[in-house]
Amino acid sequence: MSLLRLALVVASATAAKKPPPKRVALVSFAAPWDYGPYAHQLRELAEHWLSTHHVVWIGLSGTVDRIQYGAPKISPLVGYRGAGMSKDPVKKVSKLNRIFEKEKIDFAITLCDLNNVGGDEAFVIPTIAWFPSHTGELDLASAHALRAYDAVAALSPSDARSIGRELPSKRVARIPHVVDGRKHVSIDDRVALRKKWKVPLDAFVPVMSFGNYASDDRKGVDVAALAYSDFCRSYQQPSYLYIRAVTINASIGHRMAASLPVESMFRAAGVPA
Repeated sequence: MSLLRLALVVASATAAKKPPPKRVALVSFAAPWDYGPYAHQLRELAEHWLSTHHVVWIGLSGTVDRIQYGAPKISPLVGYRGAGMSKDPVKKVSKLNRIFEKEKIDFAITLCDLNNVGGDEAFVIPTIAWFPSHTGELDLASAHALRAYDAVAALSPSDARSIGRELPSKRVARIPHVVDGRKHVSIDDRVALRKKWKVPLDAFVPVMSFGNYASDDRKGVDVAALAYSDFCRSYQQPSYLYIRAVTINASIGHRMAASLPVESMFRAAGVPA
């Protein structure tokens, strides 16, 4: 089941006499120009819906209090505004509802962790949580927040089952993240890049890409360093690890200090320089 179909089902069930939704809000802590999977997924969704919907991206960490157009990395037809909650420790559904009413939003989809989203009231429009669960069973904070939603799109079958058990009254579907197979690096580009960085053409090059903002090493950088070190001891051919550790939070407009000393961690794990 696609997100659009799920949204239409929810909309028809909760507002049978209302015309089909035309204005959709995409809500996330990520901004359109951010690096990361949530921003990428919502950019894909926004581009897909532009032919039939007016798309407004609402950044939970953003401070812009009106819809603006021309945001980087996305179509100029997509509107962007902040939620005015950048300093709020808990992002309240009630505040989002006022924005939805002001901007005349018909339905909304959120893509974000829900442990600091406060379900102080139900959403006033049909709203779907495209929900990334990070635990085996649904955590209490997320379960409380999900009660404000009309439907949940889980990323995996196990998440869908867990959410269905915890919230039997909710409509739950499994909708994984998408990958755009049209965008790729050609063989010529690959050769040029390797020559530029003096990497042998036959070398094995894995990529480690993550946001470096979790000081508790939630991303498992230490495990990755030990795993690659072990791989290097057993692999007889040349290998180069490409690490992209992003420390920019473009949503609030400043550069954050790296939370983890990535280079030191890999050196301590015994990864050859």
